[in-house]
Amino acid sequence: MNPPANPSPKSGLALALGLLLLVPALLAADPAEDLIAAAVHGDTTAAQTALKAGAPTKGVPPARAMNIAAENGNFAMIDLLLAAGVPVDEANSHGGNAIGMASFKGNEKLVAHLLERGADAARIGHDQDGTPLLAIYGAIRSGSLAVTKLLLDHGADPNALDSRPTQRVNFTGDVEFYRMMKAAGGRDRQHPVMDIPGAREALEKFKAQTARDAAANAGLITLLSTKPEPGAPRAAAGKCRLAIIADEANAAAADLLTARLSTVPALALIERTELDRVLTEHKLTRDLGTEAGAHLGGLLGADALLLIRARDAAAGRVVETRLVNVHPGLILASFFQPAPMADPKDWAEQMAERVPALAQRASARDGFALSLLNVRATVETVSAREMEKTANLLLGQRLLREPGFYVLERSAFDQVAQEI
Repeated sequence: MNPPANPSPKSGLALALGLLLLVPALLAADPAEDLIAAAVHGDTTAAQTALKAGAPTKGVPPARAMNIAAENGNFAMIDLLLAAGVPVDEANSHGGNAIGMASFKGNEKLVAHLLERGADAARIGHDQDGTPLLAIYGAIRSGSLAVTKLLLDHGADPNALDSRPTQRVNFTGDVEFYRMMKAAGGRDRQHPVMDIPGAREALEKFKAQTARDAAANAGLITLLSTKPEPGAPRAAAGKCRLAIIADEANAAAADLLTARLSTVPALALIERTELDRVLTEHKLTRDLGTEAGAHLGGLLGADALLLIRARDAAAGRVVETRLVNVHPGLILASFFQPAPMADPKDWAEQMAERVPALAQRASARDGFALSLLNVRATVETVSAREMEKTANLLLGQRLLREPGFYVLERSAFDQVAQEI
């Protein structure tokens, strides 16, 4: 038997070149992962490359890319994915889809765009635990009446899942949302507390008692008069980093106030350029609710923020000026006046006198933190909800003016309401 011939130098070189050409193919990323990464970076060119390389257009990966594009408000990426064949209502691994995310972000234009492309406003999805998901839940959570109305106009059902959308806004006392649900045919659902055995009988029994006792037995909050323990010494006073955020209607008044507060030694105002940068990066607007504003304050590294925005009250439109301690989300003070402002200059002067002292409370360590659940009427009507809104507003204002009390943000309780 002849010994094996030694390979020639040429054949060895060919083998080496073949292996070198094979390595990039072996190291190439999964096209599906490339598609998701393209969505994260908003790179439509990379997304097209991933789709040409075989990225799927059905299932979780493209749905995840759609969700990311919706979260970022990326119309071009969404249109590219839809054109490639990704179903507009495709759900990701958590049961969410693009219109649900756009609704949660309060992006009215994107929600309208998705509806035009065939998105189902009434779709009911489910997360991994079986919890139902509705786009209208996200719209309510975002605080956007416009998105909520858009979804209702396109078939979202206020009576879905045993009237949960209507019950949710009823439970949280959101008068405008409640009125909108009722106008769309929403039905009131019995409050869950009445499902407890004997609850109805107990309520009937206590109807004859005093209003105070009846309210307590109906499940309303009772504030206990307790003496606070001695608090820890306050930290040495330093400059309070303050962010001033106003909606468009009150931007000019906010500029006047900023000019006056810029000379206060105890305050370090966050520059507008920094504020605009963070707003742009996170695709936020200046018309923020308190919870979203507190989140923005955290992104800015602010100790406190001053939210100035117009809002509806039972007596009419008002301008609310709310001072919030970013961590852990304490309302330090709120002020109201009729909208639009009659004299922004006078308002700025008044606020310039009040804000510095109040902002120093952001570093306070002693006092009681209260979380307020809504005062509830036993009769579920629009007028009753309007009365509740005014009563809750006045109660909150009264407690804010009590030394040693801090009113916590409602986000935790909103989450409880969301899960009912």
